[in-house]
Amino acid sequence: MAVLIQPMVTAQTAGVMYSIHPVTGRRNQVMINAIPGLAAPLADGTITPDQYVVDVASDGEPIRIRTRVLAEKSQRFSVSHEGLRTDLLEKWTQHRSSLTDSQLFSLARTAKQVEQALRRPMDIEWAFDSQQLWLVQARPVTNVRTPYALTNDDCEWSRTNFKETLPELPSPLSLSFLEQFMDRYILAHYRRLGCRIPDSLTSVRILSGRPYLNVTLFHMLVAQLGGDPSMNAEQMGGQSPQTVPSVMPLNGSALARAGWLMWAEMRRVERVGPRLFQEMKELAATYTRDRVLSLAVDELVPQLNALGPWLQGREVTFGIAGGVGQCLTIFSRILPRWLGPDWRELLNAALQGQGTVISAQQILRLAELTDIAREEPKARAFLTAEDGRLRHFAQHLQTQSSSAFFTDYLQDYWYTWCRRTRNVMSPRLAENPEKRY
Repeated sequence: MAVLIQPMVTAQTAGVMYSIHPVTGRRNQVMINAIPGLAAPLADGTITPDQYVVDVASDGEPIRIRTRVLAEKSQRFSVSHEGLRTDLLEKWTQHRSSLTDSQLFSLARTAKQVEQALRRPMDIEWAFDSQQLWLVQARPVTNVRTPYALTNDDCEWSRTNFKETLPELPSPLSLSFLEQFMDRYILAHYRRLGCRIPDSLTSVRILSGRPYLNVTLFHMLVAQLGGDPSMNAEQMGGQSPQTVPSVMPLNGSALARAGWLMWAEMRRVERVGPRLFQEMKELAATYTRDRVLSLAVDELVPQLNALGPWLQGREVTFGIAGGVGQCLTIFSRILPRWLGPDWRELLNAALQGQGTVISAQQILRLAELTDIAREEPKARAFLTAEDGRLRHFAQHLQTQSSSAFFTDYLQDYWYTWCRRTRNVMSPRLAENPEKRY
């Protein structure tokens, strides 16, 4: 009979880990159970372990500790020269974590390496002594569960885009509008293109009054359309998600159909955009703050009910955002062949100074206003004075060209001046420019 002899590990911490989540079946999570000392009390169920779940990326690298549930530990099983013994833990250590963050990351990384080597999910027993990690045993995880549907808790969220375009804490009315807007005018278009969106996911989530964008969801949508998700993340001003769910791209005919629909939407925006923007500016001019506040409820409600369908027929956000994304994708495939690895810098340099984008026009107009004010001594002195107030600008400089220019500027760009103007409950810049300083 063969006899297996192994050295006894003088374990400071030991336990078991699963290279996939044993309950949900999610392969991007490693579950770890740990107790101080040897793991025998854990194996026979006489002690409750600390339990951790570590998120890992598609390459097996740990990303973050998702959950950390610490148990009360009153004793530890250890080895000494006299044999095995039970030691009582000091009271201040009974609620302390059995593992450090670096040890958890090391275990999660090792679990995925074992899984890759053996080509199946593994149940692994391990121990840390004073010097290193020891793997004591590994066996396949049996009865692997089918992963639950992807949920919002599995996704990565970011404020990168919203932080730049919305107030720090938008009003409840604005948040309600934002959620409906994203579903009706962004996700609805992706569904029309044939993209699959899990019912369990939303595009926006509110945390402590702040809206967050579902980066994972939009990464999946771009990947289904055969695009480069990293370009989409760059467009939004953030980073690509570290954990990417597997996505099946649309097949040839569905992809061709989606491309045609996207092209048609872009052409529609190009054709009707200037007229729609002018109509929206005229509409905004009619709904000044004073006029809205003067309306009685029975007057306001019918106008709001009529305003919704009016705006719905003039919505062009997806055509614009989708057009930008498609152009970036095309550029990323064509320009490197012509321009080499520096194609992005060369493209940005070529676009600088162009006034065809409304935000670029705004910057150019500000530069022009600066040049005018610099050449007018009275305007220059007023704007550089410590006590200069914008509300006095027009009355003090009525005869100056800069005053008329600034008044025109406010009328044209009050809606893009700053983040607060994106809140429907905030005064517009043209109505109260003093509040913008």
